[in-house]
Amino acid sequence: MRIIISLLLLSGIFTTASAQELADILKSAHEHHQALRDSIHDMFMIREATILSESDTTSIIFKKMTRGELVREETTTLDPDTCNGNNGPVSVIELFDGKSEWQVNALQGKVRMGGGGRRFQSPTVEYWIDPPENSVILGSEIMHNRDCWIIESIPTPAYNYSRVWIDKEYYMMIRVESWDEQHNPTVVENTSLWYVLDDFAIPSRTVIKKQWRPAMELVIKELRVNKGLPDSLFDADKL
Repeated sequence: MRIIISLLLLSGIFTTASAQELADILKSAHEHHQALRDSIHDMFMIREATILSESDTTSIIFKKMTRGELVREETTTLDPDTCNGNNGPVSVIELFDGKSEWQVNALQGKVRMGGGGRRFQSPTVEYWIDPPENSVILGSEIMHNRDCWIIESIPTPAYNYSRVWIDKEYYMMIRVESWDEQHNPTVVENTSLWYVLDDFAIPSRTVIKKQWRPAMELVIKELRVNKGLPDSLFDADKL
């Protein structure tokens, strides 16, 4: 009986310690990402996505430019088979000019979308999602040459991640494992870093696996921070 009571007491101590450690991690993560956002005044990024299927491969180029709250995103699909029968790349431009959202595409031309920039109000660079309250710290592990905490949670409707490896230095999700309602696994891995400014880094290569098989790879091809961007990029009249 004494052994059982001792185990219960130890379990309670561990849970409290784990909860406090997780709270400390969250606080540090929020401070780190806020400092990163505050340090980035403008950004130019080009990423290439390679989508894999059993029959073919599709490449998509994402170009994103931000300056303060202004955002311009250009998406170009390089696979002709997915381009509505066209014999070349198809591009879509989306813009938030500080007042309205705009889109330019081959089918509709230039369209004012409205929305007040709500879709663009996510942080400039964000690789963090708060784990739910039921999360626990399982321990530490080296993942992709990064020292990580392992955090496990019971999935919720708002958060379906079950296990996350979080980098201790830059507070990024290095590996994420989740399962859908049919218990099919999805794995997202950030396998390498691109160093930004002096004190920050972001994932430069992301691999997504469905049912343990590679489904998509996303790679940063170019990244410039605080180098200045012209007004014309965010001028809706010049789209």
